[in-house]
Amino acid sequence: MSKIRVLSIAPYREFQEMVRQVEPEFPNIAMDTFTGNLDHAIDYMMNVPLSEYDFVISRGGTAEVLQARLPIPVIDVKVSTVDILRALELAKASGQAFAFVGYASMLESVSSLCGVLGLWQIQIREVTDRTVDSCLRELDAQGIRLIVGDVIANETARNLGMQSILLTSSLKSLRIALQTVEQQARSSRQSRQNFQLFRNVADLSRAAMMVLNEQWKIVYANAAAKQMNLSSFLDEILCVRDTISDEPGRLIRKFGSAYHDITSRLITDGQERYYLFCVSSRPANQMRSAAIRIRSQADIAAGETMFLFSEGTYMRPMMDVVNLLRERN
Repeated sequence: MSKIRVLSIAPYREFQEMVRQVEPEFPNIAMDTFTGNLDHAIDYMMNVPLSEYDFVISRGGTAEVLQARLPIPVIDVKVSTVDILRALELAKASGQAFAFVGYASMLESVSSLCGVLGLWQIQIREVTDRTVDSCLRELDAQGIRLIVGDVIANETARNLGMQSILLTSSLKSLRIALQTVEQQARSSRQSRQNFQLFRNVADLSRAAMMVLNEQWKIVYANAAAKQMNLSSFLDEILCVRDTISDEPGRLIRKFGSAYHDITSRLITDGQERYYLFCVSSRPANQMRSAAIRIRSQADIAAGETMFLFSEGTYMRPMMDVVNLLRERN
């Protein structure tokens, strides 16, 4: 089994050292690391072939930004209660007024813990890379010279001549993040296997199966469907599109020299709508019998309609019985 390929974006040097320390505990994971925060991390990721990785792990504001920018999963290494308590004790020991400052993802646990401890007097300020400078200047004007927060808050505080304590993640938090990577990888692998199984089963079917989106574009077609003239098929059934519902529907249409038994259904996935079709085909001569005649629209227009039981094979014996009953009466 191939290893899970993970890229660690370390916002600070100690984070990278922790990754290297924990890596041997996860033999199923192949890890690369890069140290850089926010803009540096984004610039780096824009030049990395993402197909080489299954997951990215980072933390705080860097993870939040990468989650919005990258098409692959980004796992956020959380800040644990123990991590917050450690930083809180350091800040209280300084004897100064202080505030927690950082990205929303990092401050969720801080807010909960301060609420439980009744520390309502401590300011907790949510920022982004664009608002952190003005926020710290405002706190400085209020006499708060000590900042407890993530990397962006600490770097900005130092630039403004303020004191800072970095709210770091522990080895335990990193292990939990890597365990999440393994769990999601297993789930993703199982989903891919199930999808491949579905494709193999569908390709064995003689019936044509296809799925269309709202733009009437094919998003899936099995092997039998790919052998059809799909363009002509879609043109023929476009007129019944508005009648398709979430209950299975059925119609029989003649295309060329064959009749097609079509089962359709509408599937809604969130805001997306998909049209499912299952098509069984047979030559026109296999649909005919002495009891039933199927005519095309052209035959009907030409006045060549043959009604059910209009041929003598079934109707004549019935008429003979009717006539016999009349004679007896």
